[in-house]
Amino acid sequence: ESSLSLYFDGSCFPTGSAAYGAFVVKDGDTVLHQHRFLEAAEGTNNIAEWGGLVAGLRHVREQYPDRPIHIFGDSQLVIYQLTGKYVCKKEHLIPYLREAKQLLEGAEWKAEWVRRDKNAEADALSKVR
Repeated sequence: ESSLSLYFDGSCFPTGSAAYGAFVVKDGDTVLHQHRFLEAAEGTNNIAEWGGLVAGLRHVREQYPDRPIHIFGDSQLVIYQLTGKYVCKKEHLIPYLREAKQLLEGAEWKAEWVRRDKNAEADALSKVR
């Protein structure tokens, strides 16, 4: 069975607001292409990054619950917190980590940090206003 590739990114704007982008590729076809603008109160770059990851995971687990997932993101913080390499100490990020872990429970998955140029489509989605 083929795996799904989930790419995510987040951006913060000078106004204090933020947005995320997430897309999922299944067998070479894009099956999710999503962005969301976050309200100013939600607007940090790390929250946007986590928001993109969680949105993508929700879609994958709802639509393809038994498929292995390969996660790609250019946020070292998010990838390393997700994999346990870094401890998440920020109270406002812990709920995102918890939800991501719940969504991944029972799934075969791996997460990989990639340079921004390898995450260009998710990066572009996160900059849509």
